[in-house]
Amino acid sequence: AQKLEQEGKANAVQKEAEIRVQQAAAQETARQKVTLAELEEKELIARREVLKAEKENRIPRMTKQDYIIAAVITALALLGIIGGFFL
Repeated sequence: AQKLEQEGKANAVQKEAEIRVQQAAAQETARQKVTLAELEEKELIARREVLKAEKENRIPRMTKQDYIIAAVITALALLGIIGGFFL
């Protein structure tokens, strides 16, 4: 009877250990999924920033000098048109 009792206790301890191992594995899997999701989110944010930067770099930016040159060209064109009427 004592031997059966010891075997029963041993089986119970073994099953508890198996359950703990399964629970630990499930917790680790969940932690890894969360970490992966966080990394994927960071990757998407980084890609979005890269695309935004690329888009901004494709749009030509006019400097102050560019605006002055455009104004002078416009003025000369207008003077040429207006001057043509007076000739």
